[in-house]
Amino acid sequence: MIRIVTDTTSGLPPDLARRYGIPVTPQVIIFGEEEYLELEELSVSEFMRKLTSADELPKTAAPAPAALEEAYRPFVAAGDTILSIHPSAELSGTVRSAVVAAQSFPDADIRILDTRTIGAPLGRMVMLAAHWVEEGQSAEEIMARLQALIPRQR
Repeated sequence: MIRIVTDTTSGLPPDLARRYGIPVTPQVIIFGEEEYLELEELSVSEFMRKLTSADELPKTAAPAPAALEEAYRPFVAAGDTILSIHPSAELSGTVRSAVVAAQSFPDADIRILDTRTIGAPLGRMVMLAAHWVEEGQSAEEIMARLQALIPRQR
């Protein structure tokens, strides 16, 4: 079976993530000395409240490799192929975290895609991949189609 993993920079709505069984690893949002897991420990409304009262803009950090390992673990145990689809390595350290996490499972088939984008275009690529999985396309076909989309993303 082919499984997809992404992160919160994809903007993938929770209902679609549940429908397709896609784990969405949270980015870390940092307000001063306080760190929050995006959408798990800090809702959008709480984020906006903090943003309006903050002295400086928040920072973000990629998910730790351990968070991605946790997302991969049940799929690896089931012998699934994992397509780990993430934002541009130029904008986030998520791809680097995914590579480190995948090294914990040397015998697993984990394919990491640097989409070279973020936000809605990334979310669209995740949804297309989910659709292609449902159609029964192979991991090779899906990765090739996603790679072909990269130059056309904005």
